[in-house]
Amino acid sequence: MQKNNDGLKQHVETLKRRANENYDPGVSLFWLDDSFDSVAPMPKTPPQPRVPEQMQEDSAIRSVMKTISWRLLATMTTVMLIYALTDDGDLAMTVGYLDATLKMGLYYFHERIWNRLRVGMTKIRT
Repeated sequence: MQKNNDGLKQHVETLKRRANENYDPGVSLFWLDDSFDSVAPMPKTPPQPRVPEQMQEDSAIRSVMKTISWRLLATMTTVMLIYALTDDGDLAMTVGYLDATLKMGLYYFHERIWNRLRVGMTKIRT
């Protein structure tokens, strides 16, 4: 029992010494003993994430590409669902075509309007 108390006292003393030296453990695990530092030394300060200089908005071409890719996925889902419910391929394709045409246009204009709005956006501090 005395040996455990001596180890605990030594650990507490090490922590006090480090606190007095403004020791910054970074991301190191405080319960590991000092011998671990020689095996895998921990950095003093973790690297900071890169922050872009300014926010960028989507170009019109990017909005068109996103519109088409999303609409293809959504239309395939609609066609498969209509076909599964009715077992009528012509009806499923007609509904899919109308669905894609109408919603693609609506999505594009929705995307462009949101690019102009600043609701909920904040400037990034650099």
